[in-house]
Amino acid sequence: MTTVAYGVSTVEDVYRAEASSLLGMLWVYTGDRATAEDLDQEAFARLQVSRHRMRDPARAASYVPTIAFNLAKSRFRRLRTAATIRPEHRGA
Repeated sequence: MTTVAYGVSTVEDVYRAEASSLLGMLWVYTGDRATAEDLDQEAFARLQVSRHRMRDPARAASYVPTIAFNLAKSRFRRLRTAATIRPEHRGA
């Protein structure tokens, strides 16, 4: 990950400090390590892209879980919709 300075820390600093604990929370939430890893990485990628829009860049570490859990909820909604529309997707 490219180090981009903003506020008090960098995205890389936040990643080093928060990634493993966020991964653990996502793993418990999703029940699947691979999905948790994907969500973890996507959350940090989105933080990197949207860092210029943050109201308080010094609080970047608190934004990452919000991003990650919003991604997880969206994933669950997509899976639920797919299962409703096409029953063969149940359990995917």
